[in-house]
Amino acid sequence: MTNLAPANHSGNLTPTLRPYETTIALALAIFLIMNSHLENFYPRAWMAGDGLWGNTMFFFIAGLGVALSPKFLSQTARQWYSRRLIRVYPATLIATIILYHFIDGNIVYPESNWIRKYIWPTHFTFIGQIVLFYALGFLIVRLHPKKILSVGWPIVLSLPIIAMHIDANLSVPETENMSSAHLKNLSHLLTYFQTFLLGVWFALRKNKKTSLVKVAVIFAIILIVYLAVKLMVVHSVSGSRAYSALIPLSQILAFVTVLMLTHPHILHYVSNKKWIWKPLRIISKHTLELYIVHFYFVYNPTLLKLTSPLGIIAVFLFSLVGAIILKFITRVVIRLLRLQKIVAQI
Repeated sequence: MTNLAPANHSGNLTPTLRPYETTIALALAIFLIMNSHLENFYPRAWMAGDGLWGNTMFFFIAGLGVALSPKFLSQTARQWYSRRLIRVYPATLIATIILYHFIDGNIVYPESNWIRKYIWPTHFTFIGQIVLFYALGFLIVRLHPKKILSVGWPIVLSLPIIAMHIDANLSVPETENMSSAHLKNLSHLLTYFQTFLLGVWFALRKNKKTSLVKVAVIFAIILIVYLAVKLMVVHSVSGSRAYSALIPLSQILAFVTVLMLTHPHILHYVSNKKWIWKPLRIISKHTLELYIVHFYFVYNPTLLKLTSPLGIIAVFLFSLVGAIILKFITRVVIRLLRLQKIVAQI
């Protein structure tokens, strides 16, 4: 997603940032996702948030990355998709086998069907969704790139409305049946896919200069509204309709958040603070691995005995170390199996 190279400006080494540098946005997204699973470490469950915001940012950035990929227009669908699978599956399979099978099979929900466990959709919701989105998104944009640009906003506006209506008409969780559960999953799938397409559309549109002050003001307004609706959900005000409103709000919030955190002024200010930038770079380079391994530490019985905030800090630190190790093992496996050469010959 990112591409940094040192450049000399007046004798100082500072990062050269490409358009839509997503280092800060990715770090925030994975933090929100990880934090949303820490209910057992906080004195109140609502303090563990905000996964919806983080997931939406993740899919938006994924769509952005698809469209900005240097080989996006030159490779065949098979070549391009094979590279995406190599990025996603080796780490997922290694973590599933080592952490969730041999070390502790009870950390996540057990799955007897090996296809569902190791191929698709796997233990991890994001993996099952992004593999599907990569395929559909690539075909849509490569077949009709101009139409994506010309009818971008109808696509942006239509699916969240559908998803919102599906959620609004679901029964309450206490009486939820299998059918309504599937509908809820469908509404989330539609929402995230639409967000993914929004990221693609945003990357393909003409790059227009945006005022940071204007973006910051919009961000503050949307965040206040989003948090207000979230509080309504927490306190069970308006029930499922309040939750339904979070779907389009989370998309708008994710869009504005990424727009703000990829703004040149923000990027250049943060990138010149090495003590901030270097940790953010490490985190952003290991977002996939962090997403995969953090479940093990979140539900680890030993860490669950720790009190907040020590337990929260421990989960984040152990997850980061685990993510770095997982990425190293994955690279070794990819080299041993020569997967890169195999894909290059496809």
